[in-house]
Amino acid sequence: MGQSAANLVDMRDVSFSRGERCIFDNISLTVPRGKITAIMGPSGIGKTTLLRLIGGQIPPDKGEILFDGENVPAMSRSRLYTVRKGMRMLCQSGALCRARSGVERG
Repeated sequence: MGQSAANLVDMRDVSFSRGERCIFDNISLTVPRGKITAIMGPSGIGKTTLLRLIGGQIPPDKGEILFDGENVPAMSRSRLYTVRKGMRMLCQSGALCRARSGVERG
């Protein structure tokens, strides 16, 4: 992509269900470029599901998910792999990530 989008992540009217259970119903989310953004909430609220939607691991039932201006659900597998290389996630527990790993890998 030539010019970067104003927001790193734009989710518009996204819905996602697992079977009969609605996880998200028409949610919208903007993650500004260059800002630290925390996704917080109690266990089972859908934080990991939200990250999996943004990362293209699962498709939404409805809505649009843009990462750096590109439509995530429409990306080819190879493009998605390339885009994921630029994504970073900091885990809350040292059991999943070492504290230095984000710095070491840049």
